[in-house]
This record gives sequence, structure tokens and C-alpha cells, in this order.
Amino acid sequence: MSCIIPLHSESCPLTYREKREYIKTIMQHPDVIKASKDSLTDTKIRQVMKMLFKTKSVSVNYTASKIMYSVSMASPKIIEKFKRKF
Repeated sequence: MSCIIPLHSESCPLTYREKREYIKTIMQHPDVIKASKDSLTDTKIRQVMKMLFKTKSVSVNYTASKIMYSVSMASPKIIEKFKRKF
């Protein structure tokens, strides 16, 4: 997800279509597939992340990453709190 969230920055030069293709490429990468299968689910945030990637839905992951980006811009402290629990 840390590779997807920055796509929503104003400085990202990619078009909407290119962003979706990028997300699709990430989600189909063998290392990402293996990591999502092997990932721990001992915290709520890990459970959510695993579920997001398990859906294999570009739309779901695009929307979730956009929400995470918006939250990180509005309140960086919230994101730091989540990262500590991750």
C-alpha cells in the first residue's frame, strides 16, 4: 500500500488510467501476492490490508489508498499511530 498511496499526490504525473494500471501491476507482482498470502493478521490494520489485497480489485485498492492518502494529509498523526500498530 505504501507504493500506491503516493499516487494520489498532486505531484504524481500519472493519469487516472495510468494509476489504475500501476495498481494492477503491483497487485499482480509475484512478491506482492506471496507477501499478502504470508502476511500476519494479528492486528486490525493487518487484517484490513490483507483483505484489501486479497480482493484483487483495482477499484477497491484505489479507493482505499485514496482514503488513506486523504487521512494522512488531514492528520499525519493518525497515520503514524496506525504505522506503530502495524
